[in-house]
Amino acid sequence: MVEERERIKHRQITDIFRKYHQQLKGYLRKRTVSEEDVEDIAQNVFYRLSRIDLIESPIEHVSAWLYSVAGNQLIDRSRKRKEERLPGSVSEKEDDYLPYDICDDTASPEQEYIKALVWDELEDALAELPAEQREVFELTELQEFLSGRSQKLPEYR
Repeated sequence: MVEERERIKHRQITDIFRKYHQQLKGYLRKRTVSEEDVEDIAQNVFYRLSRIDLIESPIEHVSAWLYSVAGNQLIDRSRKRKEERLPGSVSEKEDDYLPYDICDDTASPEQEYIKALVWDELEDALAELPAEQREVFELTELQEFLSGRSQKLPEYR
């Protein structure tokens, strides 16, 4: 019984793939410049289709569903590409997130201001966490970050 359901599902997906794959890729090519993106998005769309039980939850308008998912994938990719990093915010090595040490006492006034903003935002974000979660974060992340330095967060308020 289960094997029969899987065989039917596989056949349905194969039929949908054969019918819409080239059309969907044409739609995507008009909306993105990269052939890799076209292939990736098409693959993601059909992967999502494969995760649906078409026997118990049939899709009434398959083409509309496929194009809707593809459109959402295009939007997601364009949003990811538009995310800009702060200048110098990520270095090429390891896990350095700022171009200077935010615990350095010899920083310029501009760096002091940025450090104050970073610590204020971090404190605000940590204040929103439940006490246990905040403590775990402080013990695992901040203590490692501050190792070798004063084990207390700098006060900027």
